[in-house]
Amino acid sequence: MIVLLRNIIAFICTFVLISTMIMIIVQGLTIIVRKEKEISNNQEIYIAVLGLIVALLLIPFYFFPA
Repeated sequence: MIVLLRNIIAFICTFVLISTMIMIIVQGLTIIVRKEKEISNNQEIYIAVLGLIVALLLIPFYFFPA
């Protein structure tokens, strides 16, 4: 039971970390390309969705502790 709980927590942490890193990278690239200091709400939504989609696509490559 503890092993299952540990795997679930590891999955959640990995998912959050990967999606957050993708969001930060895409947001930085958007600021650099558009040469603006602020991002509109629509752009933030698109960046968040993109980060979640990439994290979902990378699920088969996550490392699950034994």
